[in-house]
Amino acid sequence: TSAVFGAAARAAARGHRSLFWTQVAVSFFTAFFGPLYLLFGLKVVGMSPALMGVNIAMGGVGALFAASLSGWLTERFGTGPTIIGGGLLYCGFLALVPLASGPFWLAVAMMMAAQLFGDAVAVARDIQMVSLRQAVLPPQTLGRTAALFSAASGGMIVAGALLGGVLGMWIGTRATLGLAVAGMAAAQAALLATPLRGLREIPAPPSS
Repeated sequence: TSAVFGAAARAAARGHRSLFWTQVAVSFFTAFFGPLYLLFGLKVVGMSPALMGVNIAMGGVGALFAASLSGWLTERFGTGPTIIGGGLLYCGFLALVPLASGPFWLAVAMMMAAQLFGDAVAVARDIQMVSLRQAVLPPQTLGRTAALFSAASGGMIVAGALLGGVLGMWIGTRATLGLAVAGMAAAQAALLATPLRGLREIPAPPSS
């Protein structure tokens, strides 16, 4: 009915607004990885440049399966839980990076697992985020909204990269990367308090 659609649409719209602020915060903390990730892998873990290239390529492999994974997660858990759970899972896999230690093979395996599985769930989540935006916003505002997301995220990336570099010198690369993951996880967890948590499917206008 139109009443059910209206309630679902309003919940989806509120959830989308919450996603904006989450994306801003996540962009800030993700940028900590910019000046430190390669340094950590090469100098702390001890990977060769060639092995580091293979490690990064694992992220692309994971992204290849993201479309199928996104559909499966949405059918099983719903759109909102997929977005929130995907964000939290991404942080969980990303935590393997600052935790990478022990024997060389184990540290490398943890780095590669973070790339492979982390990128898979991150892209699967992003697919649902974009689909939600396209569903709840008028078509004429989609371009401006995408530009707003990009501008806000871009500003946070600059600030986060600068702060991440300073913190890397002050408290070390491993601690800084751990702080980044904690900040990202907190931002994702805040979505549990929004209507997005109960959004099972993206609302579509009734046919009549």
